[in-house]
Order: sequence, then structure tokens, then C-alpha cells
Amino acid sequence: MGTWERGGDTNRLHFHAIMYIPNDKMSGEIVQKRDYDVKKRRMVEYTTNTFFEKRFGRNTFDLIDGTALTLNTAIGYIVKYIEKSGGRIICSKGLRTFVETDVDEADIVTPLREYEDKKYILYDDFNVYRDGTKLGAISPSVLARAKTVN
Repeated sequence: MGTWERGGDTNRLHFHAIMYIPNDKMSGEIVQKRDYDVKKRRMVEYTTNTFFEKRFGRNTFDLIDGTALTLNTAIGYIVKYIEKSGGRIICSKGLRTFVETDVDEADIVTPLREYEDKKYILYDDFNVYRDGTKLGAISPSVLARAKTVN
């Protein structure tokens, strides 16, 4: 899950994302680098990925484990950048941004925002409803009959 953002000072387009990458599936190598940060006016250390660096330039990767970041704070991280720029969430697997549906409580991972009760992050096998009728667990054929909105 991720979103694009333009930097406030430089207008540089960049991408914030949270990704699950199994241990043996990472493209490139994760390496430590040390470089001068113009904004901070000092040397900084950061973790970068050689695959992304070769194709897109400087990047920073941070390991997120279960103790460092909860699901709510992970979602908050992405939503923060969406709200700053008026952007939208980009999800994998070809889903449009939102599916308009009734929601089974058991399908809810967390509300999209702490104070909102109409948008949720759902498990990847959630049930879809249209006009009160259950269409079934999300799939390409169910999505084709569901109401989707951006």
C-alpha cells in the first residue's frame, strides 16, 4: 500500500509505501550508506536497496516488525501523506481505491482513520454486498459486479 507525494521544499515526486517482502524475495540488496543531508546539514546514515537505487535513485528502506509498528500506525503513515497532498491510496492486485459495500465486522482489520466509521481496511478475503445482497468473497468476478469508487 502506498501513495505519491511531492516534497514541500523541492517539489520532488516520491513514493511512500508499506510492503510485505518475504525474506528470500527481495530484489537487490539492502545496504547501509552514509551521505551528507543538505536539509539537516550533517552526515546521516540510511538503509537503501540497490535494485531501486539503480533504477530510481536514492531510496530509504526501514524494516518494520510487529513490535515497531502496529497496523493502525502503518495505515496512519500512509494516510498522513495522502491528506498532505490530496492524493489517493494505491493498492496492489488491481483493486480500485474503494469498494462500496456493507461490511461484516469479522472482515474489518481497522478503520482507515481513527475517527472515521465509514472507511475500513479489510482482510483480503472480505465479503462484498451490493444493495444488501451478498455477492461473495472478493474476487475478480465479484469485483466486476460490486460498486467501486475512487
